[in-house]
Amino acid sequence: MILFALTFSLALLLSLYGVPIARKAALKYGIVDAPDGCLKHQKEPVPYFGGLAIYLAFLMSLAFTFEFRHDVLGIILGGTIVVMLGLIDDFGVLTPWTKLIGQLLAVFVLIKSGIRIEIAAFPEWLDLALTVFWMVGLINAFNLLDIMDGLSAGVGAVSASCLLVVALLQGDQTIAVMLVALLGSLLGFLKYNWHPARIYMGDTGAMFIG
Repeated sequence: MILFALTFSLALLLSLYGVPIARKAALKYGIVDAPDGCLKHQKEPVPYFGGLAIYLAFLMSLAFTFEFRHDVLGIILGGTIVVMLGLIDDFGVLTPWTKLIGQLLAVFVLIKSGIRIEIAAFPEWLDLALTVFWMVGLINAFNLLDIMDGLSAGVGAVSASCLLVVALLQGDQTIAVMLVALLGSLLGFLKYNWHPARIYMGDTGAMFIG
């Protein structure tokens, strides 16, 4: 429990500290979501880069409190790929097909790390197909959820909480610690993302949560 409390507190504090810094950086370099009078009704441009703060808080909290195993490194590497992909996309330079290829690369890393759906009644090729479909689907589902203040991060926090209960019931401390780190990072971000949002997570954060 001490490890969980330490990881959560560290992730929360790093997120609370890092999100305002990310906001200033996005404003300085003009990485903002400007109102258009149609779908975007905020009174002034809202900066992105919140997702980068979430990712760094998650990663740094684990780095200080955690020993990495093979599948954990796979999750972190896959997450890093989608973070970099989302960061580039927040600059508005990626096509949908390029983004999909990057997501498939991240999923390939996860599968190679042993993270995959395994159903005994199904052949291996079907397990792999379901894994790719499910993982790419989740990445894009959270990306599509990022249309309202606090929605994607809020759903991510609730999902992480539910999965944390499952991990604890199964005695998987490794996954539980990772979920605690994610939960702390998201709650720190949500302080600045409630309506009216002062910062958005952008594709960087939404795809990482997925």
